[in-house]
Amino acid sequence: MKILILTIFALLTVSLYGQSKEDLILTQEQNDRWFEAFDQLTLQNQVEFLNNRLLADTNIFVKATFDRHKTDPLNGRQVGFCKPIIVAGGVRISIENRTKPKDVRRLTSILTPKTVERIDVLKGDDAFALWGSRGICKAIIISVNGRHTKRKLKKLAKDIYRLSDN
Repeated sequence: MKILILTIFALLTVSLYGQSKEDLILTQEQNDRWFEAFDQLTLQNQVEFLNNRLLADTNIFVKATFDRHKTDPLNGRQVGFCKPIIVAGGVRISIENRTKPKDVRRLTSILTPKTVERIDVLKGDDAFALWGSRGICKAIIISVNGRHTKRKLKKLAKDIYRLSDN
């Protein structure tokens, strides 16, 4: 029985270590490099690149605190220093540690090359003027096609905020 319990414990521990990918947690330098690569892409590839970033930023689980990051005590996810602000269809979408992965997947299913008309990146003084110190990591402004898409984004934002307020 002891061997079985130790084996299960070892497998769970290895699984948790495997989920911790430090290279997905972005510092300001990594964020700047990400945006340099982002600027070179076509709109379709930008949407895919952004969706991958959204999923990576919220699916990072860690086993300990590192010097350059802080850990959210509620669910043990690690927060990098630099997350850009996202405004999609005129709606600010706040993806934080408490945001459920299913809500991020809902967002990425809404933001497709078919629904996204244009993506603009506000950098430097422009982002800082609009968003203050939160804009230091830039702001991504996504123009979407149609009222239906905007309604989906508004509903998603309400769901995310309602859950994070509890």
